[in-house]
Amino acid sequence: SWRYINVRRLFNFVEKSIERGTQWVVFEPNDRTLWARVRRDISAFLKVVWRTGALFGSTPTEAFYVKCDDELNPPEVRDLGQLIIEIGMSPVKPAEFVIFRISQWAGPGAE
Repeated sequence: SWRYINVRRLFNFVEKSIERGTQWVVFEPNDRTLWARVRRDISAFLKVVWRTGALFGSTPTEAFYVKCDDELNPPEVRDLGQLIIEIGMSPVKPAEFVIFRISQWAGPGAE
């Protein structure tokens, strides 16, 4: 999926931006409320990326998705202090989504 340097650069930019933009999660309880905030914030950022033409699709839903839920963050992950976020993006004219995961250290507490 890294055949084109522009796609790799896009993913590097998005990954670093999201890692920096989600550092605040370390101060929050790792629960469904946090996951919803993370999905909202990352989706807002990716909508901007989509509007610039860097992502393929006529709607944001066609261009990307953000997953942060019980499946990715079961109690054993939360007990380790981690928050896992899965992001799928469709760079301009690909055959399929390219998916990556970001992990942040999250604050204490589960649901």
